[in-house]
Amino acid sequence: MAETVAEPAAEEAKRSLTIQIGSQSFIYTEGDQVVRTGPISSGREGHGTPLGTFSVLSKQKDKVSSRYTNQLGWQAWMPYSIQFYGHYFLHEGWLPGYPDSAGCVRVGEKDARFLFERMEIGDRVSVVD
Repeated sequence: MAETVAEPAAEEAKRSLTIQIGSQSFIYTEGDQVVRTGPISSGREGHGTPLGTFSVLSKQKDKVSSRYTNQLGWQAWMPYSIQFYGHYFLHEGWLPGYPDSAGCVRVGEKDARFLFERMEIGDRVSVVD
């Protein structure tokens, strides 16, 4: 009698996030489909966001910065944090329309929630000019 082997489940479309420093925007794709785009605020002069190809290292919904404080002197809140390199994260934050962070990539609340829910550890994050 022949043994029946189950077909492997179709692999989930690869997720990828591209951060575009020059246009201060992001593109999130699944497979070859653009799923979401939006504005960002990257690192200001002297605190640039590193360029390169990275991957999601960790995720933390209610992260508090261990390095930076806010205007009130409290440790900066970084909700919906996605760590992609060293102490660099993508997270919810203020979007003034130009590079303004200490190196992290800020996105608006709805975009931060969406990306946090969709992206997984190991997904590719590319930061380009």
